[in-house]
Amino acid sequence: MNKKFLKHYMETNPEGTVQTYIFLVDNQDIALNIVMSGYQALCLVQEDDGYYFSADSFIEEMRAIQFTGSCQCAYHYVASCTVKWVNDKLLTFFKDAGLDGKAGWQLFKEKEYLGKLDNQKEVEKLLEQYILRFERNAKEEPELSRFHLFDAKGNVKGVRDMEIVDYLVENVQFFVVGITPYYYEHGVFLEDHDEVRMKYRIQKLIYRNQVQSGVIKRIYNLLITQPKVHREAYELNKQPVRWINFKNGYYDPVTGEMLEHNPDYLTINQIPFPYYPEDCEQVLQGGENIKKYLASSLPNKEEQQIAEKNESREAVPRTGVEANTVVKDAGKAERKAITEKKTMIGKEKKLSIHERLEINKRIIQEKQGKDKPERGADLGIRTV
Repeated sequence: MNKKFLKHYMETNPEGTVQTYIFLVDNQDIALNIVMSGYQALCLVQEDDGYYFSADSFIEEMRAIQFTGSCQCAYHYVASCTVKWVNDKLLTFFKDAGLDGKAGWQLFKEKEYLGKLDNQKEVEKLLEQYILRFERNAKEEPELSRFHLFDAKGNVKGVRDMEIVDYLVENVQFFVVGITPYYYEHGVFLEDHDEVRMKYRIQKLIYRNQVQSGVIKRIYNLLITQPKVHREAYELNKQPVRWINFKNGYYDPVTGEMLEHNPDYLTINQIPFPYYPEDCEQVLQGGENIKKYLASSLPNKEEQQIAEKNESREAVPRTGVEANTVVKDAGKAERKAITEKKTMIGKEKKLSIHERLEINKRIIQEKQGKDKPERGADLGIRTV
């Protein structure tokens, strides 16, 4: 927690994976709870008071003991202060010093309640889940024997339903709203409409010769009734309102940064494409892509010109109703003019159905000779 803790860490090789992580926080109560939960922590204060480091004095101390035979390189340093610039400064130092710095700003942000001793268990679980993000092998599967019952001869005689339920609750990112489960995938929680995904998870934990639809359904029903996994609608989408969730992370339009996905936000909305802010200018290419789109969607050149003119009008600064009215009226006027022009051209080139019928009638009469005077009349002979 204080300067003596850092001295002890730097002189001691960590004994296990958990002990290799040092969490740097700016709340003394949270730091105490971390240490009491069996993890390593240092508290950084705003100004060095001789007992606690500030961010600057911590960096100075770490530089001073470099290349002196300390255990600096044996640890992972998690920058989990609540102030962004402090975390940025720490991570920059770790990178320049060749040490393993990790971002952990989301761990304790707006969670001052984790400094209370009553919430020590929650702190322990939070840190355990964080470390598992880096230490667990994604391809590692649990030993299936733990999910089955055996007789005295070692033969499988059944499935341990609750063991499977407990495993899924602890190791799979999902929650339930009402009776509908949502599973986590690529930065967003997706609705499991037909219960397929969660039932498949259950199936993977059962020996093949023990897989039965009734057994899977029984475990599934038990799983979705666990109070621990239930959420209310107001608990979802807890990320800051200005963030936009893309396939490759959260985009903050205020800072222009892409941020790492975090399942703790319970995000259920996502734009299903990646976004790269640095490629913005290249994508626009001076309007060339817009022109290509117009050429493919509006083959008529006159319609393309109207769309381009309207686009240019949008670029002129206008405000409120005035801007909308001007653009809409101008667009309507030009479209009306083109429609009338097309109508006039159509009238010149195309005849009505009655005119076409009259022409056909004349052609038939000509072929039958009915459009000429009778032969007797031509000769001045009176016919009876």
